[in-house]
Amino acid sequence: MRPSAHLLALALPLWLLGGCASAPLRNGIPNLACVDPSANIWRGGQPTAEGWTWLKEHGVTNVVKLNTGHDPAEDASGLTIRRFPISTGEQLFGVPEGLVSNAVTAITPGTLVHCGSSARTTNWWAGVTNSRGGQDRTGLVCAEYRVRVQHWPRADAQVEMLRMGFHPTLKGLWDFWDEYAK
Repeated sequence: MRPSAHLLALALPLWLLGGCASAPLRNGIPNLACVDPSANIWRGGQPTAEGWTWLKEHGVTNVVKLNTGHDPAEDASGLTIRRFPISTGEQLFGVPEGLVSNAVTAITPGTLVHCGSSARTTNWWAGVTNSRGGQDRTGLVCAEYRVRVQHWPRADAQVEMLRMGFHPTLKGLWDFWDEYAK
């Protein structure tokens, strides 16, 4: 399912202006949303110090981290951080299937799937609004979780992925979705 030219034309200006700016900071985590309430699975951007505390207080023990950056607060959080970095090049040119499969497999009860603080998600607008990430790599992995684990129809997972801020202009991520999430 290729995005239409019209959708791409709308997405590009949002990406250039910093689509992350629309990601509100909730409980110290940009773009925080519950993926699976029965399993206490969450998604979002890079947590602040307040966010790490909130996660622990709410029974999150596992973090599936998708960006290549490192935040010392992660180490201090006491949570298990499982790293599945999807690089900028992979976002643009192609994501290894095994990387996404491993990330989806690592999502267990009490997990935050997160990304943020990469060069793409920390743009000038994100600096002004103090918001970071949790839309694209996170959206892809959560959509894969919806399809592979929760057995959602692919079209429903795609609608949610786009609604949560996924940018179809990131060719590597979109091509992965188009090829493997069938």
